[in-house]
Amino acid sequence: MARQLNQIDIFAQKLIEELPPNQRSYPGEMYYVSTGVRLIERQLQEYFQGTGVTPPNKTAVRNWFYYGCPDWAIAVLHHALNQHIVA
Repeated sequence: MARQLNQIDIFAQKLIEELPPNQRSYPGEMYYVSTGVRLIERQLQEYFQGTGVTPPNKTAVRNWFYYGCPDWAIAVLHHALNQHIVA
């Protein structure tokens, strides 16, 4: 059974689109979730750097793809990606 797409997929797809074409994967493909987890975790680490807050680990981020993403994470990712686009 295919995984249902949720809010975190919006951010994963935006980050994946920034990769070179030969490194992109799309929902339903084999490496989509692992690529999304890696890119989202990197964004969260950059966002929380210097704040004293420990960002979620890869297991937590991976679970967001399957069990839903907390609202605070959506807000942080939205802010981080907006900062990323402006910079």
